[in-house]
Amino acid sequence: MATKVVHFSLPRSVLTFDESDPVKVAPNGVQYMDVRALGFYAGEHKGFVYSQDHIKQLEDSFSAPSEELFGQIPLMCDHSYSNRDKVGHLRAVRTVGSNSEIIARVVGEDAIKAVKEGKFRTLSAGIAMSYDPDDDPEDPEEDDEDEDTDPFSESGDEESEEDMSWADYCKSFKVAYDHMAFTPFPALPDCKTYKRSAKTMSDVKKLAKEKTMEELRLHAATLEADLAAEKAARQKAETEKSQIEAQSAAEKAAIERKFASEQKAEALVREGKISPAQKPFIAAFMASLDDEQLAIYEQSMAVAPKVVLYGVDGCADTRRPEEQNPLAANDQQSAANAKSRARELLIKYSQAGSHATQRERILSQESDQYAKDVLRGSK
Repeated sequence: MATKVVHFSLPRSVLTFDESDPVKVAPNGVQYMDVRALGFYAGEHKGFVYSQDHIKQLEDSFSAPSEELFGQIPLMCDHSYSNRDKVGHLRAVRTVGSNSEIIARVVGEDAIKAVKEGKFRTLSAGIAMSYDPDDDPEDPEEDDEDEDTDPFSESGDEESEEDMSWADYCKSFKVAYDHMAFTPFPALPDCKTYKRSAKTMSDVKKLAKEKTMEELRLHAATLEADLAAEKAARQKAETEKSQIEAQSAAEKAAIERKFASEQKAEALVREGKISPAQKPFIAAFMASLDDEQLAIYEQSMAVAPKVVLYGVDGCADTRRPEEQNPLAANDQQSAANAKSRARELLIKYSQAGSHATQRERILSQESDQYAKDVLRGSK
């Protein structure tokens, strides 16, 4: 049995459907719509004569589908055999006079929209034609091996065609629907799937190349935008990091300057240049000076006379500096240790940066009250 599928454009095959309620929904939520059209008709097509018997064969060879969304005879786009181009299937075939009328089910929202908008409105038939040498009415018992009866072979037996009329020869073929298809007729310039200009393979390749170049340009633009955004984010992060580092460095320098000023003020108290009550004010004043101003102030204090302290009786206090210091001589080592601990606490406090929570935790964990007072500015 030799079989060949032949495509036939049918300008008369215009779709019709129920305007009142064309779209239905399957249990799985998929939309579908049934349409009616002329599938084929008797007459001469592409030089071949199709009789009323052929039209009847189209009906007899068709089996109605049992499933709602699937059928044996597919409804395709442009006679494609790819499953992605399938937009429905045939539901029924019937003979009306010399015509073979069909009911097709269009499946899917996009395909239904194309039909309703008139983009898909004409059909093309894919007819499977087969010829069995055993059914030759002129020589029914002739052995297959003695005669080449392939109707599609150029080396076929020409004598068999001479023994019968062309119409009788055509009748020896069996026909059945292989598929139906929507095709890119010029009347459908706005068709989503096909375009009027894509008539040749070179046109198709040109359109594909243009589409590819456009996609590449869009992709490059997207990458450029992403890189610019990433660069901006990186610069912002670096700026914030620099600001935090600068703030931390400034706070650390201020703490170290405050500690150094307190040490210098303590030395002035021991030298008798200022009274103990003046110490916190002198220390704060020295911390507010820049390096040049501080150097001038230290030079002036170096040549300043000692402060004369008066006792309770109004007489000059003649005690030695270590006796005038609130800390007794035997507690001087403890005071030195407290000051060293205060300096360590200041460094740890500066390393915490601008994190207030960490600073409060450092203060709460410190047991040396003198160091805590130095950090708070009360010493």
